[in-house]
Amino acid sequence: MDTQKRQIEAMFDNRQQRYVCEVCDRQYKTANGLQRHLRDQHRWNITENTGVNIPQEDCDHIAVYSASFMKCALLLRDTNDAYQMGDGNRILLNSKLQMLLSRVGNHSKYQLWLFRFMAYCYALLTPKMAYEYLWNCTANLQGNTGHNIPNDNLVELLVQAVKKRIHAQGSNATYKSARNAALSLQIQEEILINMQKEMEKKKTGHKRPPPSKLNDIVAMVNELISANIFERTPGREFSNFPGFKDVYSRVKVTELHKWLSENKERLSYECI
Repeated sequence: MDTQKRQIEAMFDNRQQRYVCEVCDRQYKTANGLQRHLRDQHRWNITENTGVNIPQEDCDHIAVYSASFMKCALLLRDTNDAYQMGDGNRILLNSKLQMLLSRVGNHSKYQLWLFRFMAYCYALLTPKMAYEYLWNCTANLQGNTGHNIPNDNLVELLVQAVKKRIHAQGSNATYKSARNAALSLQIQEEILINMQKEMEKKKTGHKRPPPSKLNDIVAMVNELISANIFERTPGREFSNFPGFKDVYSRVKVTELHKWLSENKERLSYECI
């Protein structure tokens, strides 16, 4: 799509302020008009939205809904696990799909943050800095494997802790006292945790066994089978979601490419 965009831009005549077809010299005011001409008259393969359009009467919208839900649910589960394990590679891979979901859901800030996160890792930073940035996306406050949290969550925890200490000062709160609370927060937390560990008494009694989820899983699978979720029935749909389409098919590729091009240009002068 970058190549097509450059070819179209190269056909713009600054003197005439028109797009001129390089094949038959026909002139057009807009790039869209030139693209339609090249596609219809000269059989150019102009990339458009690649969403698969299935006739409504042949589409099983309930199956599409279930598949879309599983795509989002599994992505969320894997992303949470990647952050808990501090796995930078998985965080980066999942960010591509998360950026598309953010675009479908019109979450502009998340989409921009994910795009810049990938831009820093792939292009803007040096290999050493990108590696450090990628593998320092999480923090571990409790130790051991699987207890990492995203740095954004860590910042929120620290902000809430500082607010709690400032609120406890009441009318005595000043800029200096707030600054001291922020600077001494981590040391105070470490002292508090160490005191709790030293004063903790050994618990007596038997430990409660973890609940077994086997029966729950069997019950859920039987419920899904009885609802014919795993069978394709053309024309089915939920009354509350008429004509449901796959979540990723809603991505308009041409508009996404335009947005990416604009933000790449923006990065070129913002991150020098």
